[in-house]
Amino acid sequence: MVLPLQIRPGAHGMGFDTAGVGQQLRASFQGIAADEIQKGPEAYEIDVRMADMDKNSLQQLENFHLTRPAGIRVPMPAVVTWKMERDWARIARFNGMRAVTLRGDVDTRLANTRELMARFNNTWRPEFAGRYPDIQLTIAGSLEETTTSQKSMFRSMMIGFIGRESFVFVCLLEADNRRLTTFI
Repeated sequence: MVLPLQIRPGAHGMGFDTAGVGQQLRASFQGIAADEIQKGPEAYEIDVRMADMDKNSLQQLENFHLTRPAGIRVPMPAVVTWKMERDWARIARFNGMRAVTLRGDVDTRLANTRELMARFNNTWRPEFAGRYPDIQLTIAGSLEETTTSQKSMFRSMMIGFIGRESFVFVCLLEADNRRLTTFI
């Protein structure tokens, strides 16, 4: 689920804009460097963020306060509105790194998944890799499941084929009194 926020009419008059609200929420939930202190040769950065137990409830948004440019605190519901919606993207952590998951459906009347992914890999992916070389892009989903299934079926078919041929070969040897028979 996703929680899109929308600035209320009149919030601009209080000194709020979309970027400012986003910065305050990001700082509260993900943290922000408040100060840095030096103690001998070591430098320590002081990071400030909400406690984990305060981030896990929608009720906390009702109680959250935003700070106006003049320093006055205003309840968040007076500045923005929100409602829960089904999401098509998710940001989570995987091996300590942020991972973004995008979901979508393919209209098979226009293209199938394989064609769409081929177009993606040939056009957009190289441009993305050039622009963002430090970001790792991993593709998963029905295409990956299809490839895994095909590999599994091929492996099973080869095992079955080798097993059947070995059985036929052993039967021929037995029937021919342990002499090797060549056949095409």
